[in-house]
Amino acid sequence: MTATVIGTVAEVFTIARRGVGLLFTVSPDHIATRDTLVIFVARPDGTSASFAAHREFARTARSPTGEVVALAISGATPQDIPVGSFVTESTPDAMV
Repeated sequence: MTATVIGTVAEVFTIARRGVGLLFTVSPDHIATRDTLVIFVARPDGTSASFAAHREFARTARSPTGEVVALAISGATPQDIPVGSFVTESTPDAMV
């Protein structure tokens, strides 16, 4: 399995009827817009998990442009992907 670094989770929030949203310490602009990507989450407690994700855009005052890349994760809770988790994008053939 190959993986591309996305970043460290800075904020986790719930998106009504859509799942969990993730913002990163640095906006991961290299993520291509596509239907679904597979992410691998390495949590601060040493456990890990994989999830299906979709690229989203979010607005935040902390970004110079106001717009940052976010990921929407369906089927997850904020507890599944805590702040400080390290996220990579897996190859499409990775297990979810």
